[in-house]
This record gives sequence, structure tokens and C-alpha cells, in this order.
Amino acid sequence: MIGRLVAVAFAFASLGALAQEPQGCPRFQESTGTTIFFKTDDVYRKYGFQMFRPEPAGHSAVPYELLAGRKGKVVGRHPGEYGFSYFHEVLLDDCRTFYWRDTDGRLEAGDALSGGVEFLDRPPTEWRVREESDRMTDARSCAVTPEAKMPYPMFFYHSEEGVAVGVVGGDFPGRPATFRVDSNRAISENERLTGARAVQLIEQIRSGGKQLLVGSYEWPNDYEVIKEFNLSGIIEQLDKCKQSVGR
Repeated sequence: MIGRLVAVAFAFASLGALAQEPQGCPRFQESTGTTIFFKTDDVYRKYGFQMFRPEPAGHSAVPYELLAGRKGKVVGRHPGEYGFSYFHEVLLDDCRTFYWRDTDGRLEAGDALSGGVEFLDRPPTEWRVREESDRMTDARSCAVTPEAKMPYPMFFYHSEEGVAVGVVGGDFPGRPATFRVDSNRAISENERLTGARAVQLIEQIRSGGKQLLVGSYEWPNDYEVIKEFNLSGIIEQLDKCKQSVGR
């Protein structure tokens, strides 16, 4: 009798173990991508609701309770239906895969609130270079900007006027543009940085800067909007611009 009870108890224990989610996920450990954490407080649960889908299409949402407290990695991107939305593919630490709906397909620090997540890694920022030549004067100019929604920073080099740093979309007249690299003191100037202030900011970036905060004012809203950008890869692009204008 005792032997039968032990056998039954062992069987139930085995079933319970099978019902539990697997401990660890080798694919998660091996994958590269931005790591996120699904928050457990009510505010994030509210905003994260209906942002995650079982497939990169349709309207059925994953209950946030299935995600809360988990880690995930953003490992891919898929176009959504009708071409006006995108989905970030998220691999969870238990090997499940879900899809995070986004309007432009760019993973930015500001997406954390709408997704109900915390970024454990800084989202990558893609920095692009645009070179131009004035057809009338042959003056050369070059700009480095991120792939991001406005407002965003622009590093501008000119063969005759030097370097300046402004904010595309931060166009409220008379309001300051403010920049801060990591824990350095913020640098601010009306509308854009020029001269020594622009050079100072770029020197901070070249000295190993990791994160750039940009504060600006969008017309017609007279309040400051602060955005965060990952500085990885920007130095190479700044070098290209500087060389292209001969400064």
C-alpha cells in the first residue's frame, strides 16, 4: 500500500514537472538583440496591453499576464499588414516568441512605456550620413542624423562655416536645444549649438560617450521633449562627414 502511494505521488510530481515551463532557453542565451524586461507593476501592464501579438498580423493580443516578469530579446522585425505598421520579433527567456507592434519599425528608448517594458540594453541607433555640394559656390556640407522619429539631433559640418549641432523637429522659435552625453553637464543654446559649444559636445562623444539625451521644443507645443539616443557607431559617421568637407 505504501509502495503504491509513493508511486502515485511520484507520477503526480512528474506530471507537474512536465507542466512547468522549461527552465532556461539555450536559443535565448545564444541570440543577439536588445534585451527587455516585462514590467510587473500596474502602470506598465496597462500600457503594454494589446501591444504584443502571437503572430505578426491580425488583432488578437497576448494577455500581458503571460509576459510580466519575463525577459525577452528583440531578434527581428517584420512588416505588418497594409504597410503602415511593423512588428518586432521578441524571443522570451522560456523560448516562446511574440510580436511587438510598432508604427515605424524603429526600436527607440521612448517605446518602453507603450510596450510596458524596461530596456536592459540600450536600443541601437542607426546613424546615417548625407553629403551635399552647393552648385553655385561649391561649398560642401555633410550631416549625421539618426534613423528616428522627430525630434532628433543633427550634426552638421560645413566647409566654410564649421560645425553645428541642432535638432530636426525642435523648431519652436527662441527655445533652447539641450544636449547631454552620459553624466556630463548638459550643454544648451538657443535653437542649436555652434562654435565652442558644438565642439565641446562632439569631444564628449569622442571620449567614449555611450548615450545622448536631447531636449527640444516642438511647434506649437511649448514644452520640452527629451529623447535618448545610443551613440554606438556615431564616431565613424562623424569622421566621414568631417573628412568630406575637409575640416
